Amino acid sequence: LLRNGVRIFEYQPRFLHLKMLLCDGWVSTGSCNADGWNYRWSLEANQEVRAGALAAEAEALFLADFGESREILYPQWVNRSWASRLREWFWGRIVLLLARISDRGRNSRLDL
Repeated sequence: LLRNGVRIFEYQPRFLHLKMLLCDGWVSTGSCNADGWNYRWSLEANQEVRAGALAAEAEALFLADFGESREILYPQWVNRSWASRLREWFWGRIVLLLARISDRGRNSRLDL
């Protein structure tokens, strides 16, 4: 994502579990992460709305929060520590293992 121009910001003042996505006047907000783990197992949900007024408010919130955020830059990310890379690799393998186990369980139930 970073290599292709997506900008990623980490909000710094405090931990905030809320996720919000803004794209072309479409707003998604809630606690669900946009990843395979949440789509498979978590019971979280987001509210999705296409409304110009809400999109404008979301954009204003983002712009205000960017001032209190740390932007993740591609050169810094590429040069992250070997320990960070090892953690990412390890947990990525765990997620793949759990996905395979889940798929086997799902397929075996279908075969009954």
